[in-house]
Amino acid sequence: MKTTSTILLLVLLLICLPAMAEEMDLSDTAVLTEMTDMAEHGYLDAQIILADWYYNGSQVEKDYSVAADYYQLAAEQGHKRAQCILGGLYFLGKGVEKDGGKARYWLGLAADNGMKEAKVLLASMGAAKNNRFVQSAALKKQKPVISSLNLMAR
Repeated sequence: MKTTSTILLLVLLLICLPAMAEEMDLSDTAVLTEMTDMAEHGYLDAQIILADWYYNGSQVEKDYSVAADYYQLAAEQGHKRAQCILGGLYFLGKGVEKDGGKARYWLGLAADNGMKEAKVLLASMGAAKNNRFVQSAALKKQKPVISSLNLMAR
């Protein structure tokens, strides 16, 4: 019975989280512990929520390294926003060792999954001129969105 009520609470938490994220009080570590357990057991939503919390320093102390770990787990499951952010973290060396190859890999996957921001970030990184994402952005007369990189660099 306790397990069922805990799972129900966590499901309700995940459903209501966007609306109440700023109002949550994690002084009771039980919520964070349960969320962490769910993330470690492969629950994509929990991975993304924790990654965002650690990246932004909301609900928990800001820690780019821990955020990168959770983004990595979500990116490996095909989450395109996590792939994009992870690529940006590798490009900037934030929470991970700076690695242009890994940055291009994750951004490329995100772009292949339809993440427009990843295409723009690849173009902003100065990817090879024959890269299809750079050509696509040029054909559509899109200017590289440097603000995306600036936002990640904060």
